[in-house]
Amino acid sequence: MKNVARNIIGKFISAIFVFILSASVLSFAAFAEALGVDEQRALALSLRFSVSHISSDAASETAKEKESLYMRIIEECPDTPEAEEAYWELSDLYLDGFDEPKEKEAKAILERFLKKYDAGELSASPWVMHVKSRLKWLQDEVEK
Repeated sequence: MKNVARNIIGKFISAIFVFILSASVLSFAAFAEALGVDEQRALALSLRFSVSHISSDAASETAKEKESLYMRIIEECPDTPEAEEAYWELSDLYLDGFDEPKEKEAKAILERFLKKYDAGELSASPWVMHVKSRLKWLQDEVEK
């Protein structure tokens, strides 16, 4: 009983923290297009911190919260290494974080990553090969 109460209180505190942090970042995020790389990085790290404080339960609501934060990183902090990693984390979430895997969404987000960051053999992103491998795996799974 004590552990259940602690768990509920912990989730409540985490939810309040994420709300407050998101609200404080909202006005900052409105100017994301004009943000320099340093500002994008600060925002991305703040959002990653929020993700880390969301429960790791496989509950659909928890997954939706994480999905929303990852999408904010991708859209508002595109010039950061955290954005590249957010694509990967979001594809993980689509495959393992929801009650039912969302292969279509995982494939779409990975294809979006490649359109943005793959420059062929000159690609600077360390994630390109991982993304291509996962896309191949997803394609093979769909064909089975």
